[in-house]
Amino acid sequence: VAAGDVRSPIRQTQPGTMAQEYTNMLSFKMFSEFILPGHYMPAPKLPAPAHDLDPRSEAFVEKFSAVLVNRGALDVLALRRAQMAQAQSGERFDLVLSRLGLLTETELVKALATYLELPVASAADFPTTPFPAEELPVSFMKSSRTVPIKSDGETIVVATADPFNVEATAALSFLLRRPVVRRLATSGD
Repeated sequence: VAAGDVRSPIRQTQPGTMAQEYTNMLSFKMFSEFILPGHYMPAPKLPAPAHDLDPRSEAFVEKFSAVLVNRGALDVLALRRAQMAQAQSGERFDLVLSRLGLLTETELVKALATYLELPVASAADFPTTPFPAEELPVSFMKSSRTVPIKSDGETIVVATADPFNVEATAALSFLLRRPVVRRLATSGD
């Protein structure tokens, strides 16, 4: 039975849709090391996106550009330069802004926080002693640029330098068997 066939257990989804993101999140490759044979745990629910979360899309570039202009973070000339570079490279718009040196990482995080309606992790949010996370692979935290910073027993709060990596948040929620709340941070935090 081929993918997309009515009888197929494999559903075809439109690229960029929440269904496609959810399908990608549940990929066997990502979770295979966390699932014990013979055990089942329901997949974590992803939050519904409040905004366009594809930082390569024209819609994101247009909307995020408006946020940058309204905040006074960039002038129109610098913004056009970044938009042209992004269109030519196909790279994420937030990364283009950073690579061109048009915004510092701190300015970029603040602008993304405004656009995505996510809080920024402050110095007070980071623990003075390491978060007890023996079950979390350090390589995963480094590659996802996400680190747990506190827990109230029911919820884990994470600081992330990549707000577009919702798969990492879902993986942490799955692994820790608790809801995860994201805060934005710079890579240096």
